[in-house]
Amino acid sequence: MMKTREEVLAYGLSFPNTYQDAPFHDENWQLVRLRENKKVFLWTYEREGNICINIKVDPEWRELWRSTYASVLPGYHQNKEQET
Repeated sequence: MMKTREEVLAYGLSFPNTYQDAPFHDENWQLVRLRENKKVFLWTYEREGNICINIKVDPEWRELWRSTYASVLPGYHQNKEQET
């Protein structure tokens, strides 16, 4: 189980052809991107004393994870669907 931002970033960077980026001029936000197309698949940031992780996943997995783990919530900035 990963407990620190460094562990999460290291895991994201363990995938082939990835790199770490901080594009928002805010060191609080650290991203992991794919080199070939610069698409982001992992965001990390601190909010209210907690380390938050946003991960891009296929929709069919998203609902399974949300229903299985109470700590899995829609990504604040990445959520494209309206919550009702």
